[in-house]
Amino acid sequence: MTCLCVFSDSTAAGWPALQINLLQQLVVAARRMGKSQLAARHLTFLLETLWNHLSAADQRETAKKLQDLALECEGSPVSLNLESGVVIPPANLTNIPLAK
Repeated sequence: MTCLCVFSDSTAAGWPALQINLLQQLVVAARRMGKSQLAARHLTFLLETLWNHLSAADQRETAKKLQDLALECEGSPVSLNLESGVVIPPANLTNIPLAK
């Protein structure tokens, strides 16, 4: 998986841009560790909370990345317990985004 890093045509600026970049870096790190479920959780959170700050191309690319990750994971929205003892809560899409 390539780094999604700050999108060149992103409409985000300021704090949303920083949040998007951070979440993208977390996705890359989770993928490198072989934690597809964790990467999918971060992408779901990104889409749920920052959808309006992404350009249409970024929305499509991020949704496609989530679709690819979802194929690698089990589909139940349950808490994710990491080896360190940290519990990552489910990230559900409660606000289904619509493409621009």
